[in-house]
Amino acid sequence: MVTMTYKYIKQLLMLMFWLVCSQTASAKVVAHLDQSSVDEGDIITLTVETEKADAEMPDVSALSLYFDILNTTTNSQVSIINGQVSKQKIWQFSLQPKITGDIVIPSMTVAAEYTQPLKLTVKSLPIEEKSEVKAEAKQHIFIEASIGELQQDIYVQQQIPYTIKLYYDDSMLAGNMSELQVENAIATQLGKEKRYRATRAGQQYIVLEKNFVISPEKSGTLHIPPITISGQLAIGDAPKQIGQRRFIDDFFNDQFNRSRMPRKPFSMDSEAIDINVLPIPKAFTGATWLPATSFVIQDSWQKHLPEFRVGEPVKRTLTLQAKGLAGSQIPTLDIPRPNGMKVYIDPIETDTTTDGKAVYGNQRVTITYIPNRAGKITVPKIQVDFWDVVHKQQESVILPAITLTIAAGAGNVGSSELAPDIEAKPVVRSEAPETDNKETLVSAKDEKPQSAILNKLVAAGLFLLVGLGIALGWRRYKKPESSEHVDLAALKQSLIQACEQNNNQLAALSLLAFVRAQWQDDSIHNLTTLASRLETGGEIIHILADSLYAPDASHWEGKALKQLVQQRLQAQHSKLVATQDGLQPLYPNI
Repeated sequence: MVTMTYKYIKQLLMLMFWLVCSQTASAKVVAHLDQSSVDEGDIITLTVETEKADAEMPDVSALSLYFDILNTTTNSQVSIINGQVSKQKIWQFSLQPKITGDIVIPSMTVAAEYTQPLKLTVKSLPIEEKSEVKAEAKQHIFIEASIGELQQDIYVQQQIPYTIKLYYDDSMLAGNMSELQVENAIATQLGKEKRYRATRAGQQYIVLEKNFVISPEKSGTLHIPPITISGQLAIGDAPKQIGQRRFIDDFFNDQFNRSRMPRKPFSMDSEAIDINVLPIPKAFTGATWLPATSFVIQDSWQKHLPEFRVGEPVKRTLTLQAKGLAGSQIPTLDIPRPNGMKVYIDPIETDTTTDGKAVYGNQRVTITYIPNRAGKITVPKIQVDFWDVVHKQQESVILPAITLTIAAGAGNVGSSELAPDIEAKPVVRSEAPETDNKETLVSAKDEKPQSAILNKLVAAGLFLLVGLGIALGWRRYKKPESSEHVDLAALKQSLIQACEQNNNQLAALSLLAFVRAQWQDDSIHNLTTLASRLETGGEIIHILADSLYAPDASHWEGKALKQLVQQRLQAQHSKLVATQDGLQPLYPNI
């Protein structure tokens, strides 16, 4: 009997131990609220705990549908009891309900475990109490919305500077500012928000300032809706001194949420602004619509005109500024190419700034000119037309034409024009291409060992091309009526290898031979002719051409030319073949 009793007791103890272990294992993650019922506008704390110290924070994005998540904190705890070490990770979320009624906080996943759903009841405040709180809030919080130095009538796409300023003191414990959304317009914030102190009617405030530009996309009435600020207002004996709060704290962070302080919800709006937007006037005849208060161009050549020599690059920087426009609205300048010069344009830099009253669009253009002959060369004028929104008339900013005197280059080049580009004629001798003795780039006595090696490598490449040129010439001589025997694949591979080796001489010869064979056009004798017949990619050909005469020719890189040949040249060849129907074919777009 005693044995049976002992047996039952042992089984009961084992069952209880299993139940305890089972409950413990299933309780690895828990969630709870500090309150289950609150008034409208109150803030609650949601706590999530797990025994896994390396667990990642749960995804609480679903809570944003019913709550404003004002603050999040993470803590880790380690405890030792009877020699047993236990670890715990805790997250706390400060939540402000957006709605009233019953809210269910859904289950969340933490380290493959699930929290239990939680229920919260949010009670509405009486209308009288809301009115009293709103009147009280106006003594501590107010908003100013304004536009910059603009007339009431503006033009479509004209930039409208819009500023919102929130003034508040320590009575505001928490808050949220609505986003600026304007119908039929694009609103963009300029820079980061500003925070500073200000005094109004003898009372000190912290000011949060945000600056925007609004660009109307259509004419008519533009309605800028009010900005709404909603949050928690301290009541009773709440501290009133701004000095008790750190000034550098982030806007509406945990410093605002001094928990357990008596508070009531509040909400207030800024004033709405309506503006009449005018269409593009018929009197404007410019190429691009530019409605601006002013437009200026600063030229780096205005103060000091540099000296020019054949083959030597000279930079010119143009700085454009449009008051009342964003930088992205300033069009790319049409930079004319003067006869006798190569022109290259660096990537354009743009930005938008503001002084709080107006916006300024800025554009910086850097141009490189390389003369290829001595004598007089005229750089054409540069003109930009814009619409003066103040005087309501078209204006033009003009940089006048400049006549330059180009001196001979360092190689004693005379006033005669340099050879425009390397010719794509079959090479019949293994010696270097013909050059005038006066145009020798490197003299024998000044040549360094590294240059000698490089020249030998170039000569070897040219020697290989000689054979290719002779073969092509022989085939053309024997059967000029057919191009099917020209090995385009071999020509293309030779060109690609020259690009990979950054060999500009070999690349130039291979490119011209390849294009002439592929296009079946013997009129392309040099790189200048080739570049002029391309709709895109001409700049890459010009860079290759200039590298043949530049002092730093060894610095030419063939990556861009290789990409141009691989991605575009072959595709356009099929279009060219399709036009062989008796009509004069257009040159393909590489």
